[in-house]
Amino acid sequence: MNIFERFIIYVVGFFAVTFTMLIGVPMMMDGHAAMNLDTVDRATNWLNGEGYIVLADASEPLAEDLYARNIWPALDDTYNLGSADRSWNNGYFEDLYIDGTLSGGNTVRSATTVVAASDSATLSKAQADYVCDGVADNVEIQAAIDALPSGGGMVQALEGTYSVGDNITISSSNITLQGAGEASIITVANGADATAIEITGNGIINVAISGFRIEGNKANNASGHGIYINTPYVSNDSHHLLENLYIANFSGDNIHIADADTRSVIVQTVYLSAADGNGAYVKGSDHRFVGVVAGANLQNGFDIYPSNMHFIGCKAFGNGADGSDYSGFTIGQGSNAFFTSCEAQDNYQNGWFTDNSLAKRVFLTSCIAEHNGIAGSGNRYGLRIWNAQGWEIIGGAYFDADGSPTQTTGISIANTATNILVTGARIFGNTVTQLEDVSSGSNRIQYNIGYVTENSGSDSIASGTTSKSFTHGLATTPTIITYAWKEDPTNAPGDHWATGNTTHITVTVTNDPGASNLDFFWEAKVR
Repeated sequence: MNIFERFIIYVVGFFAVTFTMLIGVPMMMDGHAAMNLDTVDRATNWLNGEGYIVLADASEPLAEDLYARNIWPALDDTYNLGSADRSWNNGYFEDLYIDGTLSGGNTVRSATTVVAASDSATLSKAQADYVCDGVADNVEIQAAIDALPSGGGMVQALEGTYSVGDNITISSSNITLQGAGEASIITVANGADATAIEITGNGIINVAISGFRIEGNKANNASGHGIYINTPYVSNDSHHLLENLYIANFSGDNIHIADADTRSVIVQTVYLSAADGNGAYVKGSDHRFVGVVAGANLQNGFDIYPSNMHFIGCKAFGNGADGSDYSGFTIGQGSNAFFTSCEAQDNYQNGWFTDNSLAKRVFLTSCIAEHNGIAGSGNRYGLRIWNAQGWEIIGGAYFDADGSPTQTTGISIANTATNILVTGARIFGNTVTQLEDVSSGSNRIQYNIGYVTENSGSDSIASGTTSKSFTHGLATTPTIITYAWKEDPTNAPGDHWATGNTTHITVTVTNDPGASNLDFFWEAKVR
């Protein structure tokens, strides 16, 4: 292989072109006129200085050789083709050509633009369409978004830290902003009081944000959310996607979905930490949260106003240090929310909470509330359902097994709560009450472990007596007591009845049953 076949050129304007250097042979592509890299026109034709020529590795023998023969201008590895003072060694490159499609006269927008941070690697910067300088990097990122074609496209943010002094705004459909995982960091600059990323506009659909660490710098900012979404329905659901994100330390909420008519946002594999507001504030409808963790936020982990929403495998822990009104999951006005395999643990007051009479048809399936109330006072609940309607609690566990338990009540149903079903749950270890129903509504609590609501057995009224009192073993006073004689006694019992309290049932007859005694079967239930 001769030395020129090892010479790699990258030209970055709207895309990177790699080719083998040919001496004396113009490179012609797609029928466009070729361009000599050393012509006097290069300063006006090479995308206003945004095209670069790069040697793959300036430390290789090839670079040393080119420099020694006055072919390569210097031993650093990058040259701006648009700089008017590049002489290129008086024409040593006069026979090197590249396709003219990268000239300033050909500016068809690409569906992908690339942004590099001020601290991205040198090669990353060389391959980027926009290079940030570490100050107001939202300007370059916004320019990259705005440069996408009208049908949408992707902005790829390379590794590094991007300091933003104002909102990055996406107000067009079909846009993806993609980072390199936690290696791509967006941080709000001191005093900016900005939201990092906002997705706004009536009818905006199909926006995706993925692969970033987004830092709010709340110690130096008084306001601002991590990601703010307000895209009211026009003709299609939003279908936005937030994925593989770490969002933390915002003065507002880490995620804020503002409008009640924003529909179908999917949030998955996202960690929401240490906001002065909520981990996630959620309005709208038809959203899906999958594998989202909200931890150590001063207000709620999740503040939810539901309408046909699903939360699957989500967790809220350590939230609510800002006061007694905050919980791991707080459910406000709305209907049809489905929580599956979600967990509320170590929150300051309650694990799950509603006191809204318009919070209707909420379903918790195989969910957990564990060791909540870690710094609260008074009653602290695993699940507190006050005033709501039509909730179903199916399976799961509401308990405190910590060595120093703080959760006073596993499940509380109170005030005007009605049509509540609790079945198949495990409830234990809470310091005061495992489950209480002190509501005025009609509810059903059955078949739970740790809170007995059904029991049965046999007993006997002895000769010479007219009543028998025995322990029923239920968690509270039975609402239904049935009994049946197992024999005909020596003496007819006459009138008979049963009464119950929180611990005992008493069966009474008018007449002494006589020598035979009076054996009976009993069953008691709480409904």
